[in-house]
Amino acid sequence: MEPLDEEQQAHVDKLIGDARTKARDKATVKAQEQIAKERDTVESAAMVARQEMQTLSETRLTALEKVVAGVLEDTVKRLGEAAVSAVEGLPKSMSAGDKLDWLRQNEKLFQPAGDGVGTPSHDNTGPKKPRTEPGEICKYPIRL
Repeated sequence: MEPLDEEQQAHVDKLIGDARTKARDKATVKAQEQIAKERDTVESAAMVARQEMQTLSETRLTALEKVVAGVLEDTVKRLGEAAVSAVEGLPKSMSAGDKLDWLRQNEKLFQPAGDGVGTPSHDNTGPKKPRTEPGEICKYPIRL
């Protein structure tokens, strides 16, 4: 076989270069198509996962709202008719959780004072001590 002259060698080099460029371009296009296909697969899987997570979150939220509503109802029943009226008077925009918080903060308003027979209760939880000790003079002037 005879060696190629310069012109023939340049032509062969050009053909080889063109073939390599075409092969590289073809591989690039194929890789980009594969990446796009994988991206679509990942995006669809992520969307399904988001929908499942949202459904699960909504289910849990609904369950928690039912529990809070039940606790609110029980608390209102325990505190009596005044509490029922007060909770019904709260704005409709308040959630059951907000109503329960309000009711717990104001629970003392709905508890009966004293023993329920008209005797007021005192918040003194400490030991009762007499106003004056035996043998001590009262600090208030007493007229007889």
